[in-house]
Amino acid sequence: MPTLSVTTVIDRPAPHVWAVLRDFRDPSAWYPMALAADGTGSPPDPAQAGIRRVVAPGGALLRERLVEHDDTGCRYTYEVLDLERQPCGLQLTGPCLATVRVESIIGGTMARVVWSVRYDYAEDGADAARDQVRRLERDMFRPALRELRRRLSH
Repeated sequence: MPTLSVTTVIDRPAPHVWAVLRDFRDPSAWYPMALAADGTGSPPDPAQAGIRRVVAPGGALLRERLVEHDDTGCRYTYEVLDLERQPCGLQLTGPCLATVRVESIIGGTMARVVWSVRYDYAEDGADAARDQVRRLERDMFRPALRELRRRLSH
């Protein structure tokens, strides 16, 4: 299963960065694209929300379902739902799982944020899948992590 990982380093302690990232339901504090929460399966704790909707580059509306949330480990994993119906045309043969995690570095004074996505694609569409994933990296992952770093540097 191929994995794409995008990383940034932020000059803030990991718990401070995680406090911004931990809310799966409403990532507007760091995610620059418009979004809306469905409220589907959402318990009172926003970190445990069931499904969110995120507008991706190009206007595609993605539905994402929280799979795992670990406050102690400063990470969560979610599955992108209905990806086959999106205009990007990415043809997958299995789930598309993404993980956001925060790691403490430099003696706890700084944080590394890693946003990764794992996916399986049809062999006959391997080149197209790689191109689409690179586009997601360029148009979605990197801008979001730049925005997070910018917001936390003030």
